[in-house]
Amino acid sequence: MSGGLNVRAAVTRSMLGWGVVAGPFYLVFGLILALARDGFDLTRHSLSLLSLGEGGWLQILNFALTGAALSASPIGVGLLWLAVVAGFAWLLVSCLWVYRVVPHPDLSRR
Repeated sequence: MSGGLNVRAAVTRSMLGWGVVAGPFYLVFGLILALARDGFDLTRHSLSLLSLGEGGWLQILNFALTGAALSASPIGVGLLWLAVVAGFAWLLVSCLWVYRVVPHPDLSRR
């Protein structure tokens, strides 16, 4: 197949690319959410606290998409065992919406 598109190589490069963009995607998406949220102070609050409140589903979506991108990267490398571990980690992160962060009342007054 000379001169044609090597689909397998293109898919591999794509999966590796998702692993590269996962971190910056998480940070940019989180910063956009933080800047759009009234009362959110990046010097006092961690990005994971954005999962609380009315727009919290957007941060949970950020967790899920970042985890999916990180899970695709080991598949592109060809490390099946690492892909299984990353997939399990993605499943755990995606299910974190069940265990929401509950701020302590004393910490909210500081």
